[in-house]
Amino acid sequence: MDRTADVSLYKEYNSRGGVAVQILLAVVTLGIIAGIMVFTLLKEREKQQVYHRKAVAIAEYGLMEALQEINRDPSWKGFGEKTDYDNGWYRIKVSSYTKADTSFISIVSEGNIQSITDSQKCVLYRSVANGDSLWMRKSP
Repeated sequence: MDRTADVSLYKEYNSRGGVAVQILLAVVTLGIIAGIMVFTLLKEREKQQVYHRKAVAIAEYGLMEALQEINRDPSWKGFGEKTDYDNGWYRIKVSSYTKADTSFISIVSEGNIQSITDSQKCVLYRSVANGDSLWMRKSP
């Protein structure tokens, strides 16, 4: 038997096996990288959802503060600047307007934490019943 033929068969078999192992390692490596990316993105999404809920809560707190101030003084026009609250901030904007002989107060509270901002809005109108005047919340 020819020794050269044995060596060439061995080299051909070994090179095919080596390529298959390299391809398998590349696929496994890509799978691991993809898994890490998916895990990281899911964690980031979860964190952003928590920040969004917190931004809504901060905006609602600012709205509550504004309603309390308006209860004390209906001519109050809001802070306008950022007010720190619970590792974030809120900003209140109040505007008054009249439409068809009805007075309205529009309150917008913007809450922010990290890179997430949300706003809550409330519109009040003056209701007169039996000679008494009171502010009522307008339904959206």
